[in-house]
Amino acid sequence: MSPYIALSDDIKKLLRRHINKEQLHIIIIFGKNKKQPTNSLSKKDFDFFSQFPFVSIIYVPNLHAKYYGNDSESVVTSMNLLESSINKNIEFGCYFSHKSNIPSLVPEDANVYDYAHRIVEHKANNVIYIKRPCFTYDANNYNRNKYIGSYILYNQYNDRGEYENKVQFTDFPPQLEYADNNNKYIYCGFCIRCCKEIHFDINQPYCPKCKTDWEKDEEKELRYEEYDHFTGEPSCGNTCKKYPILKRNFKKANDIFGPFELNKNDNY
Repeated sequence: MSPYIALSDDIKKLLRRHINKEQLHIIIIFGKNKKQPTNSLSKKDFDFFSQFPFVSIIYVPNLHAKYYGNDSESVVTSMNLLESSINKNIEFGCYFSHKSNIPSLVPEDANVYDYAHRIVEHKANNVIYIKRPCFTYDANNYNRNKYIGSYILYNQYNDRGEYENKVQFTDFPPQLEYADNNNKYIYCGFCIRCCKEIHFDINQPYCPKCKTDWEKDEEKELRYEEYDHFTGEPSCGNTCKKYPILKRNFKKANDIFGPFELNKNDNY
């Protein structure tokens, strides 16, 4: 997360170490230059990021924060991701880590990480580019199998920097599932009890382990679950075996996977 991005050769060299890691999600957030956002992220740097297999790029017009982190470590700093900032400026930052031996640092890192993701997911910010990896699945064991390649699901980067807020980050799945030999894909699904990525099947929305647990449950037909089968988002107990998709997500799921056969008494 940096309002201004101009990658140095050294930074590119570090990032290239991850160019073949199809399960590593790289999220780039940039901002400023409302009249010409490309001054904050050039076509050259955009093309560099778009080489990676799992990428999201978000434009936040009023961004002033500088944050670099992953799910275990992070730095909040004064430094933009600019070669001039690295080589010429005096910069200052604070380091946080889930791995820290100082207990007080652990929740702070989680708080910063969560706040960064709230910025990514905020409906007012502009999604610029979405690229997702695609895998085959073992339909019998609901396990991810082979990486096929990556698909660009959305791209509105242009030389004029004219970006519209048409879609949201949460509209896109984290990964895709290979569908057939015509080079097509579909969204993967999520277990409604543990949120594990599985094959999408509205009639079987559990991973093998949770399916076994559900079958042993004497009150299984009345048991409500924690996640949406289509998006993986928390459902707060509003999904179950019979209704594994939240009402607000059903139309989109039906457009992609359907049409589903529903009884007239179904709640959708």
